[in-house]
Amino acid sequence: MGLARLGAGQGRDDDASDRIGMGFVGLGGQGGGHLFGGAWTYLPGGYLGRGDVQALAVCDVQRRKAEDGKGRVEQRLRREVRQGKLQGCGAYHDIRDMLLRDDIDAVLIAAATMPPGRTRSSPPGRGKTSTAKNPPA
Repeated sequence: MGLARLGAGQGRDDDASDRIGMGFVGLGGQGGGHLFGGAWTYLPGGYLGRGDVQALAVCDVQRRKAEDGKGRVEQRLRREVRQGKLQGCGAYHDIRDMLLRDDIDAVLIAAATMPPGRTRSSPPGRGKTSTAKNPPA
């Protein structure tokens, strides 16, 4: 995804301002694996395991998945949120609402479907850096 080009990892990795604020769309097998880690992902502990990333928002068209994902993110980062080092994670069921946040720098999309009028190859816009993952066939 090229997080280093976005300025991630500069300075102290415990300072929220040194982290890339990310939104994650699609919390199924592939999207959840990227966020939380899994046997098949190249990131041990997923993006939550990186010191240069903060998961600011999760989004899934299934509200329960979005709420469960938010809970899992906040459970893993509870200490840092409590100490004021990181902010909590938002849960969304519509990508357009999530993209209204100015603090999200990059978006990882791992969703089988997209909102009407949007194709998998088109970026979400609003000045966000994005990458889309195609689900396995």
